[in-house]
Amino acid sequence: MSRSNKLAFIGVIGFIVFAGGRLGLGQTTDWREAWGEPRASLIEALCRALFPNSQLQWGLHFNLIGNGAGPVQLNLPAYGRSVGTLWQGFTGVELGAEKADFLAKAQTFAPVQARKFVTEIVVFSAGADFHYHRLQTFRARS
Repeated sequence: MSRSNKLAFIGVIGFIVFAGGRLGLGQTTDWREAWGEPRASLIEALCRALFPNSQLQWGLHFNLIGNGAGPVQLNLPAYGRSVGTLWQGFTGVELGAEKADFLAKAQTFAPVQARKFVTEIVVFSAGADFHYHRLQTFRARS
């Protein structure tokens, strides 16, 4: 194994140990804490704005609970940054695990029916109090 391959391997192992230590080996069991502030507050405020009758449940996967239904998986890879006194960012929002299941099967070359999935693209601007001043959504089909 070359020196650069050894260094890359050590780097990957180090990342796995660090990430596993944070969430899997007991350093923290608080998923919200693992996301860190202010990102966790941005995600909570975004969920309140997009799904006012639901509550966000933190865990390995985000879940929405509300309207008498069971938990619905929420995929929400949010990106936000501070611009002066505002938070600006964007995210894709997908409900359920259908797309993830489809992709997992496709990656293993399992037979799947071709289909389209809808992702809501959300662009936002929020104040320091995490109340959204601007929130615009777009639908993307993939």
